[in-house]
Amino acid sequence: MLEFTFVYGENGYALSRDLRNDVFGTEFCDEYEETSYHLVGYDKIRQIAVARLTMLTDKVCHIDFIAVSKDYRRQCVGDLAIKAIEDKAKSLGAEEGTLDAPIDTVPFFEFEHYEDTGKEREKYGKNCRIMRKDLTKVYKCRGCR
Repeated sequence: MLEFTFVYGENGYALSRDLRNDVFGTEFCDEYEETSYHLVGYDKIRQIAVARLTMLTDKVCHIDFIAVSKDYRRQCVGDLAIKAIEDKAKSLGAEEGTLDAPIDTVPFFEFEHYEDTGKEREKYGKNCRIMRKDLTKVYKCRGCR
């Protein structure tokens, strides 16, 4: 059974750090760790997914560091994690979600209804596309990817 929980600040970062580092192959952290919500997903007692949600303004959030354990990819875990993050963001008042998608992940986020803004930037040594989603809209479910 999958269960997602959110832990705020440094404690959330501490819970998500190991899986994040394992998936990305290095430690990524910045000044937002202490002021962000950290999604931690479990299958029974095994940690299988993590992500970070930062409120940039009262209405705009930024999603970072979505990481799914290798054994759980292509099983809808990423889709469910995105949904959980967006639900949490909306509960905090967010109307827009933004993220920096590494080029190879852009199709996944487009499937999740994120729009490519056409802008790029380098983040943590990777070329990323800046993407956004209107969280006030209701989108038709496309199933899991």
